[in-house]
Amino acid sequence: MLFGILVKITGIGLRSAIIVILLYGVLPMIRMTYTGLMEVDDEIIESATGMGSTETQLLLRIRFPLALPVIFSGFRTMVVMTIALGAIASFIGAGGLGQAIWRGISTNFPEMTLAGSLLVAFSAILIDLLLEQVEKMIRMKYLGEKGEKHA
Repeated sequence: MLFGILVKITGIGLRSAIIVILLYGVLPMIRMTYTGLMEVDDEIIESATGMGSTETQLLLRIRFPLALPVIFSGFRTMVVMTIALGAIASFIGAGGLGQAIWRGISTNFPEMTLAGSLLVAFSAILIDLLLEQVEKMIRMKYLGEKGEKHA
């Protein structure tokens, strides 16, 4: 895992945790942004080009708005993943939500470990549900969808 490698380079603590979380968080954002932009229907691009759209207009007025739900889905994945990684970061001395888990494990206090784990899980679920509502609003605004189920 990247935490172990980075501790050797940047030391134990918050700096290593932030670098690792940023590196892990960037991947789903880049991947989903690229996928969203590339998966815009070719016929839509062809129509916009036929009407005289420039490359900049294609990106800003066609591709990006149509890709926004997919991009936001990547953001949602990144946020939930970051919450989990933030909990793991406590194992390298970065503090945060995982500190209760770490203390429970190190003091053989399973109730504290369970409480910390539930707090992290509850936080991730709550944030995911909130972001799901935002994603539905984005889908409705940019794609005109009204409540269909998406994975």
